[in-house]
Amino acid sequence: MNHPDPHQLPPLVDLAPGEIQKEIWRPQFRFFLLKISFVSGLTTVIFGGAGSFALSLSGFLIWVGAFVISAAIYAFVFDDYLEWRARKDDVWILTDRRLIYYNPNDDSSPAFVPLAQVKQVKRWMFWALRVQLYPRDQVMMVFVPERQLIKDAILKYVDIAATAAPQKVQTP
Repeated sequence: MNHPDPHQLPPLVDLAPGEIQKEIWRPQFRFFLLKISFVSGLTTVIFGGAGSFALSLSGFLIWVGAFVISAAIYAFVFDDYLEWRARKDDVWILTDRRLIYYNPNDDSSPAFVPLAQVKQVKRWMFWALRVQLYPRDQVMMVFVPERQLIKDAILKYVDIAATAAPQKVQTP
């Protein structure tokens, strides 16, 4: 399998003159598995009980079996396996001016948000970041690694972009 260079810009993504690429992030399969495991475990606990598996080895094996069945049902009934297929080619590029999204399988790609529109970045569950935009939009960065580092990098360049933006001068 041919994996792209994680630091190389994907095709169809051009930077503006003078714009500087700072970071590139891609989803990782392990975070998709973490999401499936979390939801499946929660479902198993809710429907199968949490205490019954501790009583005996057979109870534990039944609980593990229920967990595996719950994961399969969740992934296929709710089409969650399709979410990974859709998101695995996402590329998020942070520049000194924009947050750029690229996915060759997405008709809206490439798309970008000027850093001046970023209001807030929050971790969401165990597998995503929610980038809140002015006035009320949001963008989800799913299955990305090192969410805290990504959040900090985005906010750092949002602050830099805000201080570098020309100030409007009011005339009397």
